[in-house]
Amino acid sequence: MATFQVPSRLQFEEILSWLKREQEEDYDGFYCKKDMLVEAFYDSQMHCVLSEGKAVGFDIYSLLSTGASIDIFEIHPLHRRKRLGTQLARATIEHLFELGVAQVAVNCTPASSATFWRALGFTERANVPHMVGEAVRLIMSRQSYSFNATVTCRGGNPAPSGAR
Repeated sequence: MATFQVPSRLQFEEILSWLKREQEEDYDGFYCKKDMLVEAFYDSQMHCVLSEGKAVGFDIYSLLSTGASIDIFEIHPLHRRKRLGTQLARATIEHLFELGVAQVAVNCTPASSATFWRALGFTERANVPHMVGEAVRLIMSRQSYSFNATVTCRGGNPAPSGAR
């Protein structure tokens, strides 16, 4: 069973470790955003998903005057296709709406990730054109989100009980 929470220092170090390995092996990933990750960790604007006690995914978010933005979202490659991303995204969205934000935005980079976010109910903002190959900006309003029955996860953030 997966657990969702604000990461501990040890869990944050686990995340940085696999991101660094990912960059060294594939020249890819979010280790290049280490400063942003560190800032989100210290500001408690980061969630992680644990599987068997290990951090296997995370997201960071920003609170903005117009709502919130999920800035980085990643599940470790060995733990993808297990619905952990869907569960983490829903837990984070619900947490942000419970904080009182009116909408949550996400920039889909690569653009192919838009399919994942659309399946959760995000839509493109009207009249915001984007060029082929650039990030697709999607939003979800509090009114359009369908809250599931929730359970509280560690750190007081909600986690969906019926998430796929």
